[in-house]
Order: sequence, then C-alpha cells, then structure tokens
Amino acid sequence: MTGAAGVSRRQLRFANAVAEQVATTHPGKYVAYFGLYLGPELSPPTGMKAHPNVLPVMVHMRRHPRLITDETSVFENQWRHYYEQWTEIADQLAVYDWYAAPGASHITGPNIQWFLDHQTIGYLAEVISSSYIDYISYYICARTLWDRNLEWEAALEEFYTKFYGPAAVPMKQYYETIAYANAEDEIVAQDSILGTRPGGDEAPLLRSQDLRDELRRLLDEAAELAGEDPYRRRVELMSECLRAIDLYAKATSIYKAWQADPSVTAAAVYREAMNAAVAYIEQVADEEVISEVGMLAQLEYYLTKIEQGGANPDSARSQPGWSDEATFGDLWDEYDEVGPVPLVWKFCTDPKDEGQAAEWFTPDFDDSEWQEMAIAEFWEVQGHPDYDGYAWYRVKLPVPAEAAGKQLLLYFGAVDEVATVYLNGQLLGEHDEGGLGWDKRFSVDITDAAQPGEDNLLAVRVFDSQLKGGIWKSVKLVTPIP
Repeated sequence: MTGAAGVSRRQLRFANAVAEQVATTHPGKYVAYFGLYLGPELSPPTGMKAHPNVLPVMVHMRRHPRLITDETSVFENQWRHYYEQWTEIADQLAVYDWYAAPGASHITGPNIQWFLDHQTIGYLAEVISSSYIDYISYYICARTLWDRNLEWEAALEEFYTKFYGPAAVPMKQYYETIAYANAEDEIVAQDSILGTRPGGDEAPLLRSQDLRDELRRLLDEAAELAGEDPYRRRVELMSECLRAIDLYAKATSIYKAWQADPSVTAAAVYREAMNAAVAYIEQVADEEVISEVGMLAQLEYYLTKIEQGGANPDSARSQPGWSDEATFGDLWDEYDEVGPVPLVWKFCTDPKDEGQAAEWFTPDFDDSEWQEMAIAEFWEVQGHPDYDGYAWYRVKLPVPAEAAGKQLLLYFGAVDEVATVYLNGQLLGEHDEGGLGWDKRFSVDITDAAQPGEDNLLAVRVFDSQLKGGIWKSVKLVTPIP
C-alpha cells in the first residue's frame, strides 16, 4: 500500500515488532512513537491493531486554542476524527499538546478531561510561545492532571482570586475577553490541520487593535485596584506583556503596509517603528513576560525584507560601508548612545541659496509644507534625481532628561558633501572637505545648545556639487563613556 495510509502502516508495523521484543525483556514497558502528527500524511493505518505494549502519541498541534469538541473548528474536527480512529487501533494513547497562542485558559481543562476520557494514559505539553498571559493555562493544566474530575471553572475563579487579589474582577474579564475572541473568530475556526490559513495565522489578539484597546482598559482598571505587591507587580507584568504584543502586532501591520508602499520614505518610517518594537521586547525579555525569541526573529525578518526592498543600484544601501555597524562600530568603545535620532526629517531644496537669510534653521520657522525625507539615503532616489546644489533638512530631536549634565555629540555617518549644522537656532559647526568629504564621518558638539527633556530643533544645510547628495548615512546622539 502506498500513500498516507501506507506510511502509517509501515510505522505501526515497525513499532509492533519493537514492542514484541521489548515485551520479552521489559514486561509492562511501552514503546511510544508519534502516530498522529500534522496531517493526512500520517492518517491512521487501516486493517491493523497495535501491540498491547505500543503507545501511539497523538500530537495536538494547533495554531489557535479551541475546544476539541468545537464543531465549528476545521482543525479540531479533523484531529478528533483521526484520534477516534486511533482508539480502535490501540488500547491506550498518549497526547503531546502544544500551547501555541494566548487564550487557552478556558479550553485547557475541558480538553485534557476529554483526552483522559478517551484512552489517554499520558500527557505532555510543549510551550512554544510562553508569556505571562499563558501562566493561567499552565495552572489549569497541572490541576487537571492531578485531578481528572477537576471543576475547572471553579479552579479559574481560584486563580483569579489568589493570583490577583483585589484586582481579580477586571483580570477575570481580561482573560475571558481573550478567550471569547478566540471562540468567536471565524479565521481561527477555519484553521486547518492541513496547514491552510485562509485569513493568515495571526490570532485575534494580534489582528484586532480594538481588542487590545479593550484589554488595556481592563488592565488600567486592575492597576487601580491591585494595591500592594505581589498583586500590583503581577498586573504590571501583564501590562508589559500586552505592550510587547501591541508593538509586535503594529510591526506586523507595518510590514504589510510596506509591502503595499515600498517607497524609501515609507521604509524609513517602518524601520523606525519596528526598531521601537525590538527595543522594548529586548528590554522586557529578562522579566519573562513574553516569548521574545520568535517575535524578535520575525521582526528581524521584516527588517531584512525592507532593507532588501530598498536596495537598488542607485540607493545609498548599495554603497560599501553604508551599514551602521560599518560606520559606527568603533564608536561604541568610547561612547554610549543617548537616544535614537529620527530617520524621517523635513526636506526642502534651496536652489537660490535663500535658506540662511530666511533663517530656515530657527525653531519657529514653519516647515509644514516641506517634503518628508528619509536620511540614510540619497535625495536623488526620493524625488530629486537631477538636483545638485543647496538643500535643508529639519527634524525635532528628542534629548532625554537623563542627558542633563553630560557632554552630547551628534555623529553624522556621512553627508554628501558639505554640511552646516544648527541646533535650536544656534550654528554649531560645519563639515567641509570639498568633494573628498562626501563619505567621511564627522561629529558636532551640541552640549551647550541642547535642552534635555525636550524636543530640540536640528537643522542641517547641505551643499552637493555633483552626483549623489544628502545625509546618506544615519546620525547618532552619543555621550562619552565615563
């Protein structure tokens, strides 16, 4: 026999042969193997029975949590059908479960009880996206395995009360809101054991901003009621978890928006938002509030795709040494980064060199009609393909309050080719090496002009005599390491 049934028959035949030998040397021991894994390629064998010492393992791998008995779920219906076939083949089964997405609190207990009522003698669960939001599911799992007749709804109430104390009511609503969103979601219902994903693989928590906003409201209410630690801290950790999820979800939406608009300026805006998500997720990683490994890997994939999408022969990215690592790598032996410098600035050409006389460098100057322009890129690929001459960049530069009392410098990776730098209306310095300075890193000390704790108006007048022009590498705000 060939095909899916043929594969599963050969596997069971091998397991039976091994079990026959093991039974003679280790009576009462089981030979376990994955009988049901992902789909029809391992559908149950026909016309065979398992040796009494064979323990087929049923891998319950699903992307979104649903009740096994949920008739509306394509996945659960397929999986339950295969499982029930296996109960006719083997005397006992084991289950390898996957906790793959938030919202399993209300299905964990009933699902385990269903397994135990259908010839399951062993249960193992793998956590593939552990975060603070999943701890309630682990609690119910452990309680149910110790007591197969557990009243799981009462156990949930016990968790809310003991874990969150005076904040139990809004936190109960928090978990139930997620659970109900999963239960009512049509895309989740259509998720298939065959791997088809008609609407994408994102859970409602990642797809719906309205859902996340409602969850944020409940957490704010819980924070007001929580009182002292440990309840206060537990609500705070859940809040950090939700913020990480929100930033990740927005980054995913941003990537899809970039696919629809892969312009250079759009890419710069999207990179900025994604970098913010990466920074926060890395910040809370040690607190174990979120499963950061998968999130960070996905964000790195998005960022790589955006970088590749912007790399054309005329782009600054095609220049040797364009990356931040190549440009600033040696800087971090002596300096710390104070804060991020925006990637998208306001831009205007100045073909008649009128900007200085008109004071385009002052904070009060109205640049609302100027073009948005990405730095770390030539202006030629952003709508000015044949322009040589003067042009101006302006941006609000945030300087953290913590920077007060420190020496502050702006390092420009490269400006093609002459740059005059102003901060809050003050002339701070000029980089002018003629045509030889187009790819040279330079710095400007902004200590005296900077206003920590506020947005500072940074203006750069650029002159380019030929070929490419602009602030074509990124800019760093740094302070010397003490």
